[in-house]
Amino acid sequence: MKLASVKARPFGLDSVGQLLSLLCIVHCALMPWVLLSLPAATSFMEGGHPVLFVFVLATCFLALVPGSRQHRRWDAWPWALTGIALLAAAMLFFHEKLLYEIVLSSGGACCMLMAHRKNRQHLKNCRCCQKSRTTLA
Repeated sequence: MKLASVKARPFGLDSVGQLLSLLCIVHCALMPWVLLSLPAATSFMEGGHPVLFVFVLATCFLALVPGSRQHRRWDAWPWALTGIALLAAAMLFFHEKLLYEIVLSSGGACCMLMAHRKNRQHLKNCRCCQKSRTTLA
């Protein structure tokens, strides 16, 4: 039995991934100010990173795997893997050192933003995706 291959959808999950990356960058930039203003928020904010990391992983793999397989372009993966490594390091090893966590998380989010951007470019410039878009319209 042959399984149907998953075709990459233009801009769908990559847009979500880019939005999550931007929200992560804003979160990293604003969180020190929030924690200085509301120290009680520290315990509330600590549990969110593992949940967000799962969303980042899911969005990354659900967007990049079909896109890379369909277009045979793998240059988004170094960005994605670097971003995942930086986000994981920030969450696992530097969660008690705020400055390191912010720098690593922001760098990871920027790498993920770049990975989704590259995947979107491949989808936008792909002839097979353009054909399917014109036949649907």
